[in-house]
Order: sequence, then structure tokens, then C-alpha cells
Amino acid sequence: MSTVVYLSNQSIQIITGTRGSKKITINDCCILDAPEGSIINGTVTDINSLADCLKEFWQANSLNANDVYLVVNSNKIISKNLDVPAMSERKERDFIRREFADIEAGTERVYGSISFKPDSKMTIVPMNKLYVESATKEFVETYIELFKLAGIGLKGMYSGEGALISLTASTIATTRKTFVMEVADNMNLTTILWVNGRFYYYNSTRCFSVPGTESYALDVGKSVSQIIQFMQANQIEYELEEIVLAGISSGNVPLYRNAIESHGINTPVSVFADTKRIKCNGNYDIQRTIQAVSGLGCVQKRQNFLVYYSGMHKARKETDAGTMKKIGAVAAVTAVMLLGFGGTFAYKVMRNNKLTELKDYNESPAVISQASMYDALLARNTYISGQYYAINEISDNLDTYPYCSAEVRNIIGTCAKGYADVDIESFNSDTGVVTMVAKAENVDLINQFIKRLTDEDIFNNIDYTGYAFEEDTELWNIHVMCILSESAGKQGGEADAD
Repeated sequence: MSTVVYLSNQSIQIITGTRGSKKITINDCCILDAPEGSIINGTVTDINSLADCLKEFWQANSLNANDVYLVVNSNKIISKNLDVPAMSERKERDFIRREFADIEAGTERVYGSISFKPDSKMTIVPMNKLYVESATKEFVETYIELFKLAGIGLKGMYSGEGALISLTASTIATTRKTFVMEVADNMNLTTILWVNGRFYYYNSTRCFSVPGTESYALDVGKSVSQIIQFMQANQIEYELEEIVLAGISSGNVPLYRNAIESHGINTPVSVFADTKRIKCNGNYDIQRTIQAVSGLGCVQKRQNFLVYYSGMHKARKETDAGTMKKIGAVAAVTAVMLLGFGGTFAYKVMRNNKLTELKDYNESPAVISQASMYDALLARNTYISGQYYAINEISDNLDTYPYCSAEVRNIIGTCAKGYADVDIESFNSDTGVVTMVAKAENVDLINQFIKRLTDEDIFNNIDYTGYAFEEDTELWNIHVMCILSESAGKQGGEADAD
């Protein structure tokens, strides 16, 4: 057994019955006056007094407090007709939120929607027909808190207009294609239009009279006339089959019919009564509680604001859990980094201390004095080493020059013996040239002497000038130049030089 509470203004409708999409059963109904000023146009203005009122009623009537559904009629709930491409539930929620982005900025909103069977003939791509409603999270939480204070477990929350649309979808729309339903709710008048079996339009206006009066009937006639004008403006070619009145007394039907006909409208007028799908276990006039009755027909899960609200909290918890995991991971990484930083810092301090010790050592007077002495000795050693290498280089260079030593002179004398007398005139150490004059009794002897010189290895080259005859000595002479080889005279002896 479910209980439905309808809240809008001071008149509270409460019914008990069985919910269903094809058939609903009403067991009992009641109209209760809310504390004055506690709720205005669906906005709770005194939550404590309203909660006390509900709590007392529940206790007095021993009602079930665990299967309760709320229907709220408020201008705080906004709605849109949307054609949504077939997509996943999550993507559909994102699509809906984008459609309400112009009003969602800066506020958290809760959504509910009614899904209608798409018309495959209208579009090539499958489209879901949705009637989407939205309220602020704060608005929904106010009612959650209200029923919590009253000690009542709230299982569902629906808008008044959405509930009435669901009611027409499961009742009148199953037998009629194009019709308009006018629902009276004290000083409010609701208009619902269906065209060719599809929900098309919803509107609610504030009247300045109460149902059953002539002025209220005139407002109903005016509303129907405006709907027909709306259909003409939107080029809707379908004719109204019927005008259905709800929330009124059946005895006032002629009053409303006359008001409608005064606008030149001859469409049949009837009072909402669907005995096939709505069963009353008692002599109840469902017109007096039609808004609460509509709550028994709200069976689409997606229409329930609390379903979306619970999903928000679940997502937030998952996000918080994920955030905590991330925080834990960050904390662990931070701890490791701090540990590493601490170790690095300690090592740096230790190295700095060591560096300070070394710096103090290097800057001590004793070390500076020793370093200066070392630098001086190093400079002295470098100078001496340079001199040593220079002397060695000179010695090596000297070894490359030939010597006109006694050994060389002996070889020359040996070659001349028996052939000529030789007089060594000079020796040039730079070029290794030995200049001599050879004298003999005849030229052949001189030639033999020169030939013997050429056979010696100590000479690289031998050159000589023309012969000359000296009359006073009756001897032939010739000037001979011998170029010594590099190894000549290295065995010892002194050289004759220029």
C-alpha cells in the first residue's frame, strides 16, 4: 500500500492506494489544510510547522511511513520537450544537462523525465521523446528534510505537471488521439494538449477565482480558445476530438460547456473518469484529489527526482573515494619524496661540513706557507729541467756534425802514402768540408790518390779542381774538397775548424 501526498498551496491532498502503469487502485483519500503560510506555490516557507502537521496526521491515521510518494506543483520546477537521439543513459544525462545549461550555471540541479514511445515515421534516426523536468538540488533537499522531520520515509518525488501528463498517458491517451485536458486546482488551471496520440503541450496559469464559479468557467473557456489558436499558429491540422475536464464537480459541467461554446467551440466536453484503469474501493470523488491520484500513475523510474538525486550522491561518494585514493597515493609519494629529501638534505649537510673542514685546512697559514714553498720549488725545478733538456738537445745536435779528427787525418795520410804529399788547409764543421792540396811527381799518382779517397766510407763526396805544375818544385798539385759523412771522426779526437 502506497501513500501519495500532493503539495502546492494550503490544501494538502493525501491518498492511499496501489500504484501501477495500467491500473491504479484508490483505497482512501483526504484533504488536509496546511498551517497558514507554511507553503506557498509549492515553496516551503515554514518547514517545522508543516512537518508537525504531516506528522500528526500520520500518527492519527496510522499511515504507513515507509512507502510514501510526493507530488509537488511549483513554478520552481521547469520543463522542456526534448527529442534525444538513442544513446546510453550516462550520455543522455549529459545531453539533458547541456539543454539546461542556460539555467544551470552556478546551481546544482536535479532532473526527472518522462519517456514517450518515439514515432518511427517522423525521423530516420531513432529519437527518444522526453518530457524533462528540472529543479534545484536545494529545492529537492527541502522536501527531503521536511519528510525526515515528520518521520516519514520518502521514496519518490514528482512534479505536479509530470504526474498529470503520466496520468493522461495511461488513461485518456489510450482511447483518444487529439484532445485537451483542463485540470482545476483551486485557483490554478492546468492545460494539457495531446496531438495525434503524442503529448504536445503543457501550461499552468493562475486564476483569480475558484472552481465552480462563473468567472472560473470563463477562464476555462478562454484557455481552450487559446489552445485552438495555438494549434492554428503551429499549423496543427488535427481537430480536437474532446475537451476533458478534471478537478471539477460533474454538476458544473454545463457551466463550463457554456463558457467554452461562447468562444464558438463545439467540441464535446466531458469529465475525466476512467473506471477501467482507476478503481476506487469506496465512494470517493477522485476529482477532489486528482493531483494526488496522478501520483499513483508515476511508475517510470526516471521520472522520480529522488532517483537522480541519489545518483548524484553515489557519484559524489565514488568521486570522494577516488579522490581519497588519489590523496593517499599523493601522500605516499609525498612521504617518499620527503624521505628522499631528508636523506639528501642530511647528506648535503654532511658534505657541507666536510667542505668547511677542507676550506679551513686550505686557508690555514701553515698550509698556505707550504703551498707557497711548493710553488717556488716547482718553478725552480721547472727552470732546471728546462736547462737540462736544452743542454741535452745541444749535445744531440753536436753529435750530428762530423769531426776532422786524428782518425780522419790518418785515413787521408794512408790514402796519400806513396802517391802524393797532402797538406790539409781547412775544415768547415758546419758543412763537413775538408779542403786539402795534393802534390805529386805526375798526374797519375794524384789520380790514384783521389781514387783511394773515394773508396773510404768516411767521405760522402770528393771534388777537385784542375791540375797545376809548379816549376820551382817540379811537382803537380791539385785542390781537393772532401765532404765528410755524419759519422766521420766520432770515435774521438779533435777537429780542425775554420
